[in-house]
Amino acid sequence: MLKIGVAILSLLVALMASPSGMADMKVKEEATTRAGSASGTATSRNEYVVVYYVQGSARRRDTWSVLGTHSAVVRHCDTGKAYAIEFDRKQYWELRPLIYRSRPTPKPSGTEGAGASGRTTNATLVTIRSRTVEVGKPRRVFGHLARHYVTNAEEFVGPPAATPEAEQHIDGWYLSGIREPNTNCLPDDLAAQPSAWIGAPDLAPIGNIAPPWQHSGPSATGLAVEETRTIDFKKASTRSGVKGTTMSLYHKVVDLSESPLDPSLFLVPKGFTRVAEPPFGKPVTR
Repeated sequence: MLKIGVAILSLLVALMASPSGMADMKVKEEATTRAGSASGTATSRNEYVVVYYVQGSARRRDTWSVLGTHSAVVRHCDTGKAYAIEFDRKQYWELRPLIYRSRPTPKPSGTEGAGASGRTTNATLVTIRSRTVEVGKPRRVFGHLARHYVTNAEEFVGPPAATPEAEQHIDGWYLSGIREPNTNCLPDDLAAQPSAWIGAPDLAPIGNIAPPWQHSGPSATGLAVEETRTIDFKKASTRSGVKGTTMSLYHKVVDLSESPLDPSLFLVPKGFTRVAEPPFGKPVTR
């Protein structure tokens, strides 16, 4: 269960970004994740605060847990330099550069998907169907126009069957003129893929084969100022082994600023000790 909870947290903080330069921006979000059984009994609940900073090709994400721990990830999308920082221990370690391979735009519904190398493959392990619709009229949020989109995605093992392996429901308001300010440094072509802004309903690894993805409707690729994601594993025994579980994640932007930022935000704080990448949260100084 912890593994799935961490995966859902990653789904929130690992949304779209572009390695190209972006204007200065600070976004503060409050988020809650919940896990429940098929009977509706809650099994876990976590709250945290995330603050994103963007300046040109530099990205920073700070996370505060309900226990008060504070950590950050800083990435420079142009150079690949990246650091994980623990403020409580005043330590940091280097992260590996993120490397992405571009792949072609998914073909229309009913066609084969593409492999990680861009070649089509007949070895279908997973098929995903998704549909997005716009609901109601736009409204102003933080001075920008926000649109209300609802997305439903179903994941099938092998060819689509009567019962999906897992389902995901996404209900949110999005600022189409502002990109998600995360630290993934995704290139533009990958950021526009449904797999980037929707994410597979079942969070278990699929392997090195990109699943055939059949999507219809608009793309909710802007900044999600308020969003609820519900992932339902009740339909069948999923690859992740969490049958009978419903996971939900809610987050809301509580502050959005486009004022100039201090460049020092994207540097390792002075006086922090460099350590090896920590195994199980226990860094070893080197």
